Amino acid sequence: MKTFHLVFLSFFTQITFSQSIGSYLSNLHMYDKYEGIEEIIEKTTFYNSDGSETEIEHKKFNSSMGLMSLQRFNEENKLIWLNLYKYDSLGRIVRINNKKWINTLGYQTSYTIYEYDNQNNFIQIQYNAGNQPLEYWKYDFDDRQNLIQLANYDQNGNLYGYETAEYDVENNKMKVNVYDNRHNLKSSNVRPIKHEGEYKQKSTKKYNEHGDIIYWERNLYKDDNVCYTLEYRYDENGNWVSQKRYSYIKVENGKLKKKKLKVVQTRKIKLRK
Repeated sequence: MKTFHLVFLSFFTQITFSQSIGSYLSNLHMYDKYEGIEEIIEKTTFYNSDGSETEIEHKKFNSSMGLMSLQRFNEENKLIWLNLYKYDSLGRIVRINNKKWINTLGYQTSYTIYEYDNQNNFIQIQYNAGNQPLEYWKYDFDDRQNLIQLANYDQNGNLYGYETAEYDVENNKMKVNVYDNRHNLKSSNVRPIKHEGEYKQKSTKKYNEHGDIIYWERNLYKDDNVCYTLEYRYDENGNWVSQKRYSYIKVENGKLKKKKLKVVQTRKIKLRK
């Protein structure tokens, strides 16, 4: 069985609330559609100076590894997030119903609709419980189905901003440009398209033989010296079933100090019969 860490997925099945080109690509590489998994149950504990907080997430999949439902519970077993997914006959996602818990307001509902054109470009529109549009995103692709522009608009069609991407597939590089609503360039960066297998790795990141990231540097600002490591345990199929994330301070000689446990995550994988 193939692992499902960063394996290329068919174009439509894992689109969720992608709000950047980077997050869209991460969703595309999330699962292998031939993996044959029916359900994943993940338990995640976050550690901070005030103690810890635990969440449990249930993900159920259809036969093409498209998400059918996502449920998230807090440590009191209270439902705090629910997504329900619908697909068309081509396997394209067409609707996500969302329900979430907000402490001061109770449960709030919304939904997202996906509308496609003949070239498989699409618009993602988010609505509130009163069927009023909140905002929308427009995705444009080239003839190789590479996402080349992602624009965000308010409910009245006013542009918030957008990103564009230029792909150099042969060298595993892509350039992402971020613009504001006046078309002014705000930032630009070059990043790998993929990290696993034969592809080059970013110099500040390291990956193991499964293609899972094991080290990266935060880089929030100049001279940021915080970095992270991940430790994994795998099942017999090469899928990780537990991971621990640590933070460190990287000192001048490259050594890592002040190790702190930040996140512990375990998951149970149920295969489709």
